[in-house]
Amino acid sequence: MTKYLLPENYLPHRPPMVLIDKVLEVSDETALCESYVRADGVLRNFLNENGGLPSYFTIELIAQTVGVWSGYLAKLHNIDIPPMGMILGARDLKYPKDHFDKGSVLKIQVKKIMDDGAIASFDGEIICEDKTVASGRVNLIRVTDDDLKRLFKRD
Repeated sequence: MTKYLLPENYLPHRPPMVLIDKVLEVSDETALCESYVRADGVLRNFLNENGGLPSYFTIELIAQTVGVWSGYLAKLHNIDIPPMGMILGARDLKYPKDHFDKGSVLKIQVKKIMDDGAIASFDGEIICEDKTVASGRVNLIRVTDDDLKRLFKRD
């Protein structure tokens, strides 16, 4: 039995926007999750005509793994609602192929570079069959409900 809950317990996302199938490990500095490229998995709505996942999902897979990290640590501190986050940008995104193959098990690993409580930066890599198939650094910002109201305010 795993000591981790389903990913949606740590993320502000709800299906079908949850792209993580399983939480494997979370520490103070890192997180490791899995996503399965298959027609019956959480990625099913995003697969191409050949059953593969376009590689541009790399940034969101890394960001959601960071979200799992953040949500898990929040729950450890008795914060029931996971903090919201938004992607500010990415650097050095690398993915040699234009898609992840049908049937692939993607291990998404992130490592905290910095986190000042509002802005955070994480290095991430996606590993398949013990090979790094994508990597990059993702910069994120935590946002409050008030931030979201101001951001989306219509006059």
